[in-house]
Amino acid sequence: MSKSLSCNKIVGIVGFGAGGLSYFVQLIDSFIKNNKHLDISIFEKNKLPKGLAYGGTSNYHILNLNIHVMSVSHTKPDDFYEWLQKEKSQWTKKYDGITIDDLYPPRPLFGEYLEDVFWQYMKTAEKHNI
Repeated sequence: MSKSLSCNKIVGIVGFGAGGLSYFVQLIDSFIKNNKHLDISIFEKNKLPKGLAYGGTSNYHILNLNIHVMSVSHTKPDDFYEWLQKEKSQWTKKYDGITIDDLYPPRPLFGEYLEDVFWQYMKTAEKHNI
């Protein structure tokens, strides 16, 4: 019996904080690169996609890794830092006193990055019928 090279994949992601989002990003990138069809179901009881670790509101809860190694993509380790530069006019209004030079910004700021990446990848997925 031969296997079809264009088989459909169905994937469920249970828990959709930073780790679930990272898996989501890798799946979409991989399936677009390989031109395959993919159906993804997300199972999360809380608000997408920040998770408990980055969904708070306190600016006193800071990241425990610096901004140059925070990313949801293993191929773009500086993605959070690049996002901070690109979206500076948006987040500086909300995070008064925080600058691009702060290596350990508040966790909720990383949560905003996660949310933005999620919506970007949702658009990408939709564009590719994922």
